[in-house]
Amino acid sequence: MEPLELLVIYGSVRHHRQGIRAARFIDAQLRRRGHATTFITAGGTGTERARATSQVIEADWVKLGPAGIARAVREAAPGHAWTVIACAPELLDALPDALAGPVHLCVHSVPGALESWYSAAELDAFRVLLAAGHRSGRAAISAASSRQAADHAAALGLPAGAVRTWPPGVRPPAGVPPPAAGPPRRFAVVARLAPEKLGAVRMAAALVAAARAQGREAVLDVHGDGPAREALAAELAATLPRGAWTLHGATRDPWAALATADAAVATGAAAIEALMLARRVAAAPSGPDGGAGPAVTPATYDDLAADNLGWRGRSAVAAEETLAGLDALTGRDLLELQRRARNEYSPAQLADRGIALVDGRTNADEGGRALLAGVAEHAAATRARAKASDALGHELWVELELARKAARGVTARPAETQNDDEPPRGRLV
Repeated sequence: MEPLELLVIYGSVRHHRQGIRAARFIDAQLRRRGHATTFITAGGTGTERARATSQVIEADWVKLGPAGIARAVREAAPGHAWTVIACAPELLDALPDALAGPVHLCVHSVPGALESWYSAAELDAFRVLLAAGHRSGRAAISAASSRQAADHAAALGLPAGAVRTWPPGVRPPAGVPPPAAGPPRRFAVVARLAPEKLGAVRMAAALVAAARAQGREAVLDVHGDGPAREALAAELAATLPRGAWTLHGATRDPWAALATADAAVATGAAAIEALMLARRVAAAPSGPDGGAGPAVTPATYDDLAADNLGWRGRSAVAAEETLAGLDALTGRDLLELQRRARNEYSPAQLADRGIALVDGRTNADEGGRALLAGVAEHAAATRARAKASDALGHELWVELELARKAARGVTARPAETQNDDEPPRGRLV
């Protein structure tokens, strides 16, 4: 088989970003099979580590802007068999040039997140381009689990089955502790402390409170950092007694953080890691409509795995019920869950599925008309988005100048002399 040359486009290569961990993981597995990878990234603390094994092209998405992003992809793509690209707002403008050849687009956010990431105009442009890529036969589209794949397809206006499943891959450490024993007392959350991730911490706090109500000296360890850290600290202080919770900050070793816990409240890769360590896992809320989930057990595993081991769009489970489910897990149960997680989310499985996803993607021109039509619609939507941004920028500039004048006791409005297609350049009269 001819070696594959991959172009992987992600927002950064920081070690703590799950998508970049996945990208480097893909790279390692494919290099073992004689393939090669080029990264286009926004830099970050993991850049040098990625550069040690692969070609790295650093790109500042903000400074480049839409035209610069498109140019970077257009210049890097030739010579690569296919392109892996993350579904991230700053990379939307890379898609038209990436679709000059076969593409694997990773839509691995929780369904509902795209609506918060993109404006209505951006989302419409994204839908048009995805549909064109799918019709042309050049785009393979993946999600992290089967239920999320179906929901993304429906939300993006794609046919059933257009989004395929590509779950995370995890390499467990060489040595693992024995299965967790006894009623859980130490609960852990490993997550970025962003607003959309706080459901897991709130659920864990409720489990700790329920355990303490039963007389256990339960505690919560939160490993992570992010913009919601201060708000979360205040919330935990109002929910749990002093000494019952600790914010440890970001960790470079999630395995160690999870290994010291009796139970983890997690979804996605963190849940898989905890299962591989034979820790108890409670399915954390995922997405804007997520509620507290149940314990992951041999009986609930398949249902939860279909939604990336999270709990979304269903009624919240009472903390006492989830705690009882965690308590009931035996050592044999935990070893069975560990076996399944190791088999189903192994490095080999990830590489095999990733290659299978793009099998049959083509550079042929059969879908050229569909693709060109989609790119043209996307370009029109991009122009409309830019014009709307310019209009908003001018409006904000006017308000700022009025505020400055008001502070000096002047009430005249700035003269609006610029063309709508030009950047704001008003002057005071």
